[in-house]
Amino acid sequence: MTILETMIAASIIGVVAATVIRPWSADADRARVETAESEVLNAYRLAQTSAAALGRAVTVAIATDSVLVTTGPADSAVLLRSPGPAALGVQLLPTRHVAVFEPTGMAAGAANVTHVFTRGAVQRRLILSRLGRIRVN
Repeated sequence: MTILETMIAASIIGVVAATVIRPWSADADRARVETAESEVLNAYRLAQTSAAALGRAVTVAIATDSVLVTTGPADSAVLLRSPGPAALGVQLLPTRHVAVFEPTGMAAGAANVTHVFTRGAVQRRLILSRLGRIRVN
């Protein structure tokens, strides 16, 4: 095999690899963004249902490095603690947000906050209204 044949074979392998890796990378980014989004969504839903079940306020603190759901403040108990979107390599805006769900289901401190999850070219939004409604885009 000559050096010219080797170079042609290497370039063909490079082109094939590039066409396979690019879609796979986008799928991996999409999966990580959806996982991070679902973790935050589940935290909000847990807080909302726990507030109604316990008959008291439940706090949700979302940050890039952690997701925390607690009762409180007098005798605070941790209902959920998990790593934030940054653990999956996902960027989150705003980087920190705290909402308090009342037993009625209303969310204090959430005047239509929009969480934006981004990794690579993939971006998704989670919107929490002050009425406690959660919408995913």
